[in-house]
Amino acid sequence: MKYAKYILILALLAASGACTKDFEDYNTNPNKQSEGSVAPIALLEPLIYSSTNSYSSYMLSIANEISQVTVAKSTPRREHCYNLADGNFKAIWNLGYKWAGNAKHMYDLAVAQNQPNFQAIGLTLKVYNMSILTDMFGSIAYREALKGGETAYILCFKSGSGLAREEIERPIDKELFDELETKIICKPLIGKIRRSYALPDGLVLEVNHVDEGQPTAFWYAEVEYPTVEAARSWKPEAFGLADYLNDDVTDQPGQSMGAYWEQTRK
Repeated sequence: MKYAKYILILALLAASGACTKDFEDYNTNPNKQSEGSVAPIALLEPLIYSSTNSYSSYMLSIANEISQVTVAKSTPRREHCYNLADGNFKAIWNLGYKWAGNAKHMYDLAVAQNQPNFQAIGLTLKVYNMSILTDMFGSIAYREALKGGETAYILCFKSGSGLAREEIERPIDKELFDELETKIICKPLIGKIRRSYALPDGLVLEVNHVDEGQPTAFWYAEVEYPTVEAARSWKPEAFGLADYLNDDVTDQPGQSMGAYWEQTRK
């Protein structure tokens, strides 16, 4: 029995070794596209056809309703009554930035792959889509608008709490970030999607979406001030932000990121 047992164990070990040999090579999908491997020309047709089709279809649907060529009966649309809601313009806003962002991606790919012709095409299509937005909305964010999508890994040290505290931030690479998360902390770190807006007084409003896609996800905004007095005297209504920044939680217990960590990473 002992002999048979040893044989069985050796057989299992041999089988397991055979299963794992060259496993990574066999597990590689030869058809999977990796980031940056797409040729700029692959974006040309979707950019021209799909963007034009999106704009024309949406604008015709509004124009036909306003001119009463068509009238929507089974939906709550009200364009035929000359009632245009925010949603009508939000869709065009989103479309414009979507296709301008795709054109910028074409340009970035062309730069990386040294294709000057598609660099020119990408820039032209980007400007074309942005021009549609300026025709409709006037002055819009241009240089800052298409910087989204970049992921930064920041190691942050904080001392104190409340309004005034010391904070040190240092950028780290993704490998170190992953090692800290999986080997040291052993809990999922808090993810933030941050958007920064320059204010007229020279300060910066940072709007953060925390743990996007999670049941506990939430939004918060913050401004860093040079002094405590400047922070206490700053009024959002002076910049037309009273409707958005109407719940100051700076001095409320349990509203810090540390408290959120304790609540969600037990």
